[in-house]
Amino acid sequence: MDYELINGEKVASHHEMPELWRMAIDSGALNHVPDIDFISMRLRRFYYAMSVERDFSVEARQVVDFYAGDWRKESYPNFIELKAIAGSMEDGENRMNIISAAEVIFGEFGYWMPASFYMVLVAPAFRDFVGEMRMLRFSEVDALSARGWDASLHAFGKTFDIANLVQAVSSQHGFLVSHGCDCSHKTTEITATSEPHFYQFESDEQKWAQVMAYWWHMWWEFAVFSIQPNTQVGSLYRPSVLNR
Repeated sequence: MDYELINGEKVASHHEMPELWRMAIDSGALNHVPDIDFISMRLRRFYYAMSVERDFSVEARQVVDFYAGDWRKESYPNFIELKAIAGSMEDGENRMNIISAAEVIFGEFGYWMPASFYMVLVAPAFRDFVGEMRMLRFSEVDALSARGWDASLHAFGKTFDIANLVQAVSSQHGFLVSHGCDCSHKTTEITATSEPHFYQFESDEQKWAQVMAYWWHMWWEFAVFSIQPNTQVGSLYRPSVLNR
């Protein structure tokens, strides 16, 4: 694979990237994304590292193809439309709170983060009831979205400052985001006596460092989704200690 050497590391050349990414970059479809050239450089490094240095060429291509679409502007949630729909549903106020929290978080990160970052945050607003637990990997309803959503949630767990910001904003809207490494996902309503908490990045440098780390972990989690073993065996088992 043809590559460039940047800071001593091999980075796939632009013409070596999968077609969907090249088209998105060359057509200007991602020009709304700040620092898209830098993001592309990081992704080209990821693609080379996974394809050549780690022998995950199939998974690397899947990552690049997915995020070529996920960073397109039309993939992002329309918060106004979503709140109108949620407001007409049962328990509409709580559903709208979930969407409002995601909208505030979008105001913090904007297009630095791909659409799935925000879509997984609004998803619980449209489940059968607020607080419904979904096992994303095994959910037929979420089958088309599960891989990108799960990658976003796992990356939260590896970039604590971003997770702190997400939970702080969520708490200010009356809930917290819950995710287990079994790919479960839900919102948890905080009690009336609980107080929301607040968080802000110490500096723009800290925020940027966290965003860069988040991309890398998100891409990795997307790549390994299909090869990561998981199971529902015993999921209904209740340890005897819980029966006391």
